[in-house]
Amino acid sequence: MLDQSAKAGVECRPGSDKSREIELKLEVEPHCDQALLNHPLLSDIIGDPQQSVSVYYDTKAKRLRDAGITLRVRKTGDRFVQTVKADAKAAAGLFDRDEWEVLIAGPDPDLDQMSARGGPLANPEIRNGLRPIFQTLVDRRAAVIDHHDARIELVVDRGEVVAGDRRQPLFEIELELIEGSPSALFDVARELQARVPLRLGVMSKSERGERLANGKGKRAMKAEPVRLSPEMTANEAFRVIAFSCLRQFRANEPLVAAARDPDALHQCRVALRRLRSAFSLFRPILRGQALDRFRAEIRGLAGSLGQARNLDVLIRRQSDLLSPESRERLVEQRTRAYDDAVASLQSPCTSAMLIDLAEWIALGERRRSKRANGPIAPFADRVLDRFWKKVRHWGRHLEHLDDDERHELRIAGKKLRYATEFFADLHGDEGRSEQRDIFQSGLEAMQDGLGGLNDLVTEKAMREWLAAAGITLPEVDHAQVRAQRRDLIHASAEAFDRLDGTGAFWRA
Repeated sequence: MLDQSAKAGVECRPGSDKSREIELKLEVEPHCDQALLNHPLLSDIIGDPQQSVSVYYDTKAKRLRDAGITLRVRKTGDRFVQTVKADAKAAAGLFDRDEWEVLIAGPDPDLDQMSARGGPLANPEIRNGLRPIFQTLVDRRAAVIDHHDARIELVVDRGEVVAGDRRQPLFEIELELIEGSPSALFDVARELQARVPLRLGVMSKSERGERLANGKGKRAMKAEPVRLSPEMTANEAFRVIAFSCLRQFRANEPLVAAARDPDALHQCRVALRRLRSAFSLFRPILRGQALDRFRAEIRGLAGSLGQARNLDVLIRRQSDLLSPESRERLVEQRTRAYDDAVASLQSPCTSAMLIDLAEWIALGERRRSKRANGPIAPFADRVLDRFWKKVRHWGRHLEHLDDDERHELRIAGKKLRYATEFFADLHGDEGRSEQRDIFQSGLEAMQDGLGGLNDLVTEKAMREWLAAAGITLPEVDHAQVRAQRRDLIHASAEAFDRLDGTGAFWRA
């Protein structure tokens, strides 16, 4: 949760107390260093580069990471600064976390001052098992910007992340609030973006290094568990959920642009669907024109990725049946679809929209109602009731629905599924967690069947579109398609019956 009265930036002195860090991270295109340094905001005040080496520590079993703790020692000149960060998970570019910094005598961690605070770093087994995991080598430039009534430290880091023999370039901006309103961070980001291509950052350096070290840096990232607690308000829960979706989208976007990765493209679309579902689930507390704007723009962005995804699926399904000529022409169509998708992802309009969206999620003034500031648990139960009612309405007649009605059921089921995932931590007690898992499994099975039916409808439309483009696919075995359709409808109906038998676990 944003603490708008907190100040960021910690004086590095032995025994310095805990502080709250509020920081916005932005990624810079590799070729834009001179444009950035010549920006009117920076050209007269940016400092000379200082080389720094930061070494990140953990145990072999990654026990600090699992506890949400980051430990690093940074060497700049002759100074060694040890930093411990708690809950160090990026929230779509905006970081709001506990941080401790102290000067230490040398390059090795000095945890004597941390042991009194308890937690993982007080555990002798963990302390004795610490070892370097990766490091960052950067040239750092800094400036302090006065923006209206706010003061902001701007840091430009350019260098690389190193884990063993793996290396990854790094070029990013961190805007850290010294005093004033966090909205000033976004104002400065927009001023910079007007002249320099920037993207919202979602990964800390520690996450980059961790993914590089374990080889996951070039893999698509699936949705991560959303961590909610019953003490949160509905407003706070929306913020956590929406940032989780935005983070998943931005983490996969570079792989689509750089490698045309089908899994990353799919995960981008999943992230946007989850975000749109979050808008629907929290509609009772969301207000204003901003919501309508972002719903429309996210829908359009998702649509720009759809053709490439549909062609990926079609090629995979038809691969063994295509002639070499048809396959080549289909791949050409997919290449053009990916060109369009990447152009949409990398457009300045998309980058600007995502920064605006992050600000709206974090600081939007539209959630001031009594319901928005009430506890999340009863709100979540009402949301689940609302979408479960829709699923039951359509699901009880599933075998007799037409394609459009089954599509309505699939959309309602998808939103209910995302809702159960978003709110899972609220129903994790011993009495309900097992029933929750059974319900989610049944919902997933129903959605798999309905998704297969939707693929058949989509493939029919794709065939017509490709035929108009002069690409002929193998003849359809209509009897086989009808049999597939019957099997999928039957499987979906059986899954719904199991789901209906499990019932509303959140009311148990």
